[in-house]
Amino acid sequence: MNWLSAASSLSRISDAEIVSTACVNGGLFGCGSCSPVAGGVRAPSLDILCDTRQPLPLDIDLTGFSAAQQRALFHLLILAMYADGHLTTVEDEQLQELLVAFGHGSEFDRQREFDAAVTRVRSLLQSLQKAREQALLLAEAFTIRRQQPQVYEAVQQIMTSDKHVSSWENTLLSALGLKFRS
Repeated sequence: MNWLSAASSLSRISDAEIVSTACVNGGLFGCGSCSPVAGGVRAPSLDILCDTRQPLPLDIDLTGFSAAQQRALFHLLILAMYADGHLTTVEDEQLQELLVAFGHGSEFDRQREFDAAVTRVRSLLQSLQKAREQALLLAEAFTIRRQQPQVYEAVQQIMTSDKHVSSWENTLLSALGLKFRS
């Protein structure tokens, strides 16, 4: 099973089961046995952690968010979810609920949107620099000051939902925080 199909089937993995994927796609998620990526820094390995906790709904008021801003928010959250390589069912459920709030009522529509976002974001996870640049580019969509703290808090909630904040996540959060303060 590759990492994308594993991520797409989170709801079908039993509780308490932990799945670690091997390096696929040329060492995209560096498990330690593949070669280093740019700058000698390995991308995080991908672990899918199933958790029985109920997800906290993302505390974000989508009133006034354009379709482009919703898309940018979703891509930022996908980037946040994959930043540490620890995917949890809680994160997946939060993002599925967000897609419902965006108007994607059917499971098929939600899965299509989720898969498309993952496809667009996964190449950015090869290096921290690429991920940071993309996060800052996506953050530019939020020009309304009241949206910025909501977006930051949603990204932070996704990153901290597994009770672990990696150095990648910390770097991305810091960059977003600085972007929204300016």
